This record gives sequence, structure tokens and C-alpha cells, in this order.
Amino acid sequence: MLTWQELWSYARTLLRWWPLLMITALLSAGTAAMLARSQPDYYRAHASLMVGNNFEVAAPDRFAVEVSNSLARYYEVLARGETILRPTAEQLGLGFPWELINRMLHTEINPQANLLEVVVTDSDPARAAAIANTIGEQLIAHSPNAPEKVEAQRAEVERQIGEAQAAIAETDRRLEELRARQSQLNAAVDLRENQEQIDELEKARGRYEAAYAGLLQLQSNADINTLSFFERAAAPDAPLPDKTLLIIAGAGLGGLLIAAVAALFLDTLDDRWRPDADLRRRHGIR
Repeated sequence: MLTWQELWSYARTLLRWWPLLMITALLSAGTAAMLARSQPDYYRAHASLMVGNNFEVAAPDRFAVEVSNSLARYYEVLARGETILRPTAEQLGLGFPWELINRMLHTEINPQANLLEVVVTDSDPARAAAIANTIGEQLIAHSPNAPEKVEAQRAEVERQIGEAQAAIAETDRRLEELRARQSQLNAAVDLRENQEQIDELEKARGRYEAAYAGLLQLQSNADINTLSFFERAAAPDAPLPDKTLLIIAGAGLGGLLIAAVAALFLDTLDDRWRPDADLRRRHGIR
């Protein structure tokens, strides 16, 4: 553990080298200031993509929410791949390769809302918003259920659901007629034949109900695996907070510490004797 006498000795050493410390700190801070001022302002644009249709359901199913979050993680990985970023760069006509977009891109999942956040940081606010929106459009286009596919599939499923409902209603009507007729028949042959028809219709109705339930499940699963814009990115008005002063202060402090270490090292190489201070420190002579 250092004593006060040793600390005071180090302090005196640094005070003797104060011109070096001052010059180094000023040079470091000045260089950092020049570099910081030459850097452009940066802007951050946000786009939100909704996975599934949980916002449209009054009481979202827990299973549907978990599946949507799993799909959001899949889309998050896909957003950083060449399949998405290369068409984005080509569509916008960017003057830099698509790999650079990966360094500008930040993705984040909001599991409570089933949202995939696409964040792009760029020196041009309009370009940042355009890149974020184009990435979202590419994700939607490459998703298993793109909008046009979803609409076609949904229309077909709804058509089949309507047919199943009509078949069930027609079967119920015929069952009512046969059951009413059953009470009016007397002959055993007629009763047996009527009952066989009732049994066949009840089996057919069971098949229609099973098909109807399967179509409802298919419709629900199709809605879970959908991707759409919840909020498009807009060009930000204000840049990110300026950290120029923090950078300058950090550079000046770093230069000061380096100069202090150099001063202590140089002092160990200095074999000159000074008046009573060196005698007391080295030999204890008053």
C-alpha cells in the first residue's frame, strides 16, 4: 500500500513534468475535436412489423402469441441475410454494397406485442427511412404468406367454410324431415329404411362438422403466420445526441494518463541528484 510520502513523491514528479502532461492532453483533445467536427450527424429511423393478427383479435390465444414470437425471431434472422439486403440495395440504388446495410441495421423483437422493430442509422434521414421501409417490404414479400398469397388463401378457405356451413344446414333440414316422418310410419320395412337414412345423414353431418373445424383451424393458422406493417418509418427530424464534448474530454483524459505514465517512466531513467529531497528519500539523511 502506498504511503503519503510515496504519493507526494509521485505528485512532485508529475509536477516537474507538467509541460509534457499539458501538451499531450491538449494535443489529444484538439485532435479529437477536429475528427469529431468532421463527422456528419446521424439519424435513426424506426419501422415496426406486426407478426400475426393478434391486434385484430379481441382475446388473443396464448399459443398464437408464442407462435408469432417464434416467427418474429425467424424474420429477425432473415432480415440480416443477403436475400433481403441485396434486393434492398438494388431497389434503392444505393452507392455502397449491401453488406454495409448490415452495419447500419439493428433489429429488436417486442414479445409483448408481437412486433419486429427494424432500426436503421444513417447520415441521411430520408435514406434511413427508405432503407427501413424497404427491408420491411422485402421481408413481407419473402414471407411464406405474402399479402397476395394470404388473400387468395383466405378467400378459398372462406369459400370452403361457407360450403361446409351450407352442407350442415341442408343435412339438419333433411334430418328434421326424416325424424318427423319416422313418427308417422307404421310398417317395419319403412321404419328400418327411414332409420338407415337418418344414420347415414348423421354420419355425413359428423364429417361436415370435422371438415368445418379443420377449415377454421387452417384459417387461424394462416392468420398467425402473416407479416404486415404496423408502423412505417418516417424520416427523423432531429439527429442522434451529439457526443462531441464527451469524446473530447475522453481523449484529453486519455492523453493525460499516457503522459503521466511516460513522465514516471522517464523519471526513473533520470539519475541526477537534487537537493535535500533526494537525500531524504534515498538515504533518510536530514
